[in-house]
Amino acid sequence: MQRFLSALACSLALLPAQAACPEEAALALRFMQGYLAYNDAVFLGSSSQPVEAWLDANPLASPGLRKAYRAKQAEGLQRDPELGWGFDLLLDAQDYPEQGFELRRCPAPGYVELQGRGWPEFSVTVKTVRLGKALRIDGAGVLNIPPARRARQH
Repeated sequence: MQRFLSALACSLALLPAQAACPEEAALALRFMQGYLAYNDAVFLGSSSQPVEAWLDANPLASPGLRKAYRAKQAEGLQRDPELGWGFDLLLDAQDYPEQGFELRRCPAPGYVELQGRGWPEFSVTVKTVRLGKALRIDGAGVLNIPPARRARQH
């Protein structure tokens, strides 16, 4: 009985964070699932589209995210012309969960933390912004995410 009450208390503690951002969470999941599908297509050879072009074609990406990607990517290639940063800027990692993402929590207004489905230790922070009436993705991984808000990989 005590385990049940502890589990219930933990579940209830997470509800406000998850319920507080349904629109932002849905957008973050849609964007990041799309990004994983893009990565899979590149890996399988069915797409040779660079990330910059994918972001430009993605209506969910804000102009600020596109600009941040280009600047950070250029900085990485200056440091190491072959490998750049050596990790995926949008994922803040080298690998990613094959089963996709699910909502972990909404820690603050405009921020959504996702975790790997089947790999809960993997997490990524996504930032949303309202541009006019439209909600867009303005940050993910290391892009436009302050270091203190970035997900910690275990």
